[in-house]
Amino acid sequence: ILAIPIDRTRFDDRWDRVRRAPPASLMRSELRRAGVTRDLGDAEILRRVNQWVNRRIAYVDDDRNYGQSDFWATAGQTIARGRGDCEDFAILKMQMLAAAGIDRDRVKLVLLRDLALNADHAFLLVQSAQGRLVLDNMTDQLYDGSRANDVRPILSFSGARRWVHGYLDARPALAAATPPAGQ
Repeated sequence: ILAIPIDRTRFDDRWDRVRRAPPASLMRSELRRAGVTRDLGDAEILRRVNQWVNRRIAYVDDDRNYGQSDFWATAGQTIARGRGDCEDFAILKMQMLAAAGIDRDRVKLVLLRDLALNADHAFLLVQSAQGRLVLDNMTDQLYDGSRANDVRPILSFSGARRWVHGYLDARPALAAATPPAGQ
């Protein structure tokens, strides 16, 4: 798999809108409810945020939630409605992690094709001391992104950076989907 930096995607307007920090008071409140405190290590923060969002937000597709086929909700919109689809879960997790002090450069929104379900999907990929961990709305368990062989990343976003993903063979692996920070 190749992660190729690109300048523009058709999702840029959506990404630019949802990556803006929500009100700090809103994020502090959600972190408090999730049991996230300053004395926790990164791994525990990731676990608690993933579990909190997965249990607090109901999955609803964009057609039913917003009357559109593909709408990227801000963290505030997802919290207010209490529901969203996979990228809404990932965006809320991204904003909560940033508010908890996780460096935004270590966090990527990944748009992908889930080969096992034959469906489009999105999740958050976080570079941590334990490697690349996936925060997914489909499970409360964090899992190793380098072992996620049933997914085919298409695009990923982090800050002002974007990547399109290309493949050299038929077996995609998420491990190469996100270059180390600074590349």
